[in-house]
Amino acid sequence: QLAVVGASACYGAGAVYARTLLRSEDPLAISAVQLMLGTIAAFALALGIHGAPDYSLSVKGWLSIVTLGALGTGFAYVVYLWLIDAMGSVRASLVTYIIPVIGLLLGWAVLDESIGVNTALGTALIIGGVASVLQGQAPSTQRAAAAISTAG
Repeated sequence: QLAVVGASACYGAGAVYARTLLRSEDPLAISAVQLMLGTIAAFALALGIHGAPDYSLSVKGWLSIVTLGALGTGFAYVVYLWLIDAMGSVRASLVTYIIPVIGLLLGWAVLDESIGVNTALGTALIIGGVASVLQGQAPSTQRAAAAISTAG
């Protein structure tokens, strides 16, 4: 449980730090460094816990891993950093609520998985919650906008 709380705290802190870093650095460079360091750390941890793997991958297997890493993770990080820069770290973090909805819809469309009533209601709640946050402005933002408009 402590690891889950720690991971959540790191995720939030990373989004706020990325917002600051994006003012001076290229989003693609930030993504590349994050993913390289994460890959090295995960690989070292896996080797330390499980040792060297005892299987070999085919060329197709390696290409699949590289494609998944480049498109599924690399491209997603670039888009996420763009969202942080465009919308702010708090609003951009809402994308984490949408990921399960996309997985659910892809499972339904591609794998012909069924969607029950509870799942549909939960999905509607997620989409409604994200939409309501995206439509509303924070009170401090509203006050700042009002102050600017009355000053001008």
